[in-house]
Amino acid sequence: MFTISKGAVLSVYPLNRLTLALALLTLSGLARAEVQGEIQGLDGVITPPEVILTQDKVTSNVPGAEFEVKWGYTPVYLGKSYCPSGPIERSTITYNARFADLLPGSDSWHKFNDYFDVKVVMSVGNGAGGSGTNIDNVVVPFPAKTGTDSDYVCYPTDKNGTPLGEHKMFYTASKGTATFRLRKSLDGNSDAKSEHTVEVFGFLTNGVGFGSDPIFRMTFRTDVEATPEKCTFNNGSPINVDFGDIGTDNLDGSRYVKNVDITFVCTGGRFDAGDVPISLALKQNGTSGDSFATNLADLSILVKRQGNLVKPNVAEPVTSPGNRGSWNLTAAPLAAVDASLGEGVFTASATVVASFQ
Repeated sequence: MFTISKGAVLSVYPLNRLTLALALLTLSGLARAEVQGEIQGLDGVITPPEVILTQDKVTSNVPGAEFEVKWGYTPVYLGKSYCPSGPIERSTITYNARFADLLPGSDSWHKFNDYFDVKVVMSVGNGAGGSGTNIDNVVVPFPAKTGTDSDYVCYPTDKNGTPLGEHKMFYTASKGTATFRLRKSLDGNSDAKSEHTVEVFGFLTNGVGFGSDPIFRMTFRTDVEATPEKCTFNNGSPINVDFGDIGTDNLDGSRYVKNVDITFVCTGGRFDAGDVPISLALKQNGTSGDSFATNLADLSILVKRQGNLVKPNVAEPVTSPGNRGSWNLTAAPLAAVDASLGEGVFTASATVVASFQ
């Protein structure tokens, strides 16, 4: 509360006109002006469920393989046209669709990520009332696709002068197909999860043009995890070689020879895309030379394949059609020169290791 006493002067200064103009300009900037003829979803931008390429849909790991994901949002949807500058009568509709965050590709394909390209085809309804009785399937992006139905109208106000857009059923973009094409085989290091957006705009062709907001904003996503490569030996069971009871004399690697047949199957990643050159090795830590150490200092195991030495920790290529096969080896005990072996149990172990390009 304040009091104006006798003799006091209350001064009132007029608002500076420049200040007022700036204030009005700032306030007017908050409002969105519709473009003559633009179409929007009845309740704003329509965001249908995501179109997702899931793991189960990727049925091949061969580059060039294609996987379709169809969507069907609804047979038709409600939209609203705007005509603030005056009525629009007997107009067709022109649509525009574009990727919001992908650069144009070639031959209708766009790079989605390092592992997939994508091609999107969506419906454009030309039937009466947009009902979809005459459908064109159009590849995205398209700058302008005009329908054949010319019964769309728009009136700026109702009889009371209230702003009014024309509510109508639309079909375009409610259905379509996204085709994902494998750029390269998914391997153990794959990161094939990403998403991108397509926006669809529309306006009454007798109007001015597209507005700033799309009718549809659709998200396309790949939810595909890496498929690691793996090789399984001997169906996953240990490989045991039992020499039984042997003598201690003349252990030169040619006596007490045992066959060691190692089967292998390699799957996942690049193996699923076709044949991959495979090499196998027997790994034994801390061992060098031509034979595999045992628990006895003067006794080792000599391993051969087709008469040639298989040395510890040295890989050799194997025949592997279909990324599977059998590595057929032999093993025999080998005593050191001038060794004096007594009775006892000896053991040796090694790990089968696969490598590939």
